[in-house]
Amino acid sequence: MPDIPADAAAIDAAWLTRALRSSGVLTDGAVTDVTVEPLGGSQGFAGQLRRLRATYDAESHGVPSSFIVKLHSPIAVTRELIRRIGAASREIRFYRELAHRAGVPTAALHFAAQDGDRYVLLLEDLAPARAGDPAAGCSPEQVEATVDRVAGMHAAWWDGPALASLDWTPDFDQLTATRHAICREAWPEFVERYRVHVPDLCNRVGPALLDGLDTVRRALSQAPPTLLHGDFRPDNVMFEADGAGAPAAFVDWQVMLRGPGPMDVAYFLLSATDRDTRRALEMDVLRAYGQALTRGGVTGYTAEQCLTDYRLAMADVLSRIVVLTTRVLPEGAAGWSVFDVLVERVAGAVVDLDCIGLLAPKGEPRSDVPMVPTLGHRRAETSARRGASERPRQM
Repeated sequence: MPDIPADAAAIDAAWLTRALRSSGVLTDGAVTDVTVEPLGGSQGFAGQLRRLRATYDAESHGVPSSFIVKLHSPIAVTRELIRRIGAASREIRFYRELAHRAGVPTAALHFAAQDGDRYVLLLEDLAPARAGDPAAGCSPEQVEATVDRVAGMHAAWWDGPALASLDWTPDFDQLTATRHAICREAWPEFVERYRVHVPDLCNRVGPALLDGLDTVRRALSQAPPTLLHGDFRPDNVMFEADGAGAPAAFVDWQVMLRGPGPMDVAYFLLSATDRDTRRALEMDVLRAYGQALTRGGVTGYTAEQCLTDYRLAMADVLSRIVVLTTRVLPEGAAGWSVFDVLVERVAGAVVDLDCIGLLAPKGEPRSDVPMVPTLGHRRAETSARRGASERPRQM
């Protein structure tokens, strides 16, 4: 078993040979040279992502010539956070035990190891497929195809004994109780950073939602649970290079959990579309999501409950973004601009969906807010927008 490299630059031919031999990928010959390349379009918020190109001293049948390596962050505070929440060990276990039966396409794992707050994964290089870009957004076809794929995974794990056996993954109630507490603590810092950027969120909408986070958590904890990706953004989805809608694979499983399916849908729609595009697509997407669940064998989950859970989930997304921008990403970190975009988008979403109106004064959720669209509306708007452009406008 090779040592875990301190950083990507420390990976050489000898290390890669030992790693591939220890996992049985390489049985004959040895790696003679390794080139480490940046991975275009991938931010690697919680760690380092690089492409490795390998050459061998003999013909090696079936051994890849390129890999994606995922390493711990060079930032100590980020490494400690990843260790505390068990993110790296959870992802390694996912690839070893669940990837082949998750219900969605994933990259193959060639080697993995962890020691304290340091870890390394050698993954299949899925090129020419490319990760999505939250800032640029996804096309309506990509959004629909990706949500349809994740709905298949959700249906396969929906509130069943197989899901209950995954007791090594956190459940929604457990995870969000901690996150909501951190969100309240971090809120003054968030306001200080974004009060000019999104004044209405900081001054009116946000404080009201913070008061209702316990209600959000209780209500979503009562929804039927399933297996969630947990960090379901476009940059964690590999799309075919030709721009086709169907995703090639889902990657980055560090924060997978058990919880309500609309959590994944809300985070993906928020991070994959600008405000206008989300408003035009979301009701059609939610309706198609519910139909995909039904095709997958889910019963008793109504369109009305799906919409309510989606709105509650969007309120929870606000708490996630507050924590990410104040406790996870240090100032000036790679990819910071992506979260500036997400802050603006979540500010619009919680208003459009009247997430405050969903929370009754006594802390009980309600779903009879007349200003919120139903799953039967906005079809004409969606068709008109698709005719105008195949791609959403950039922020």
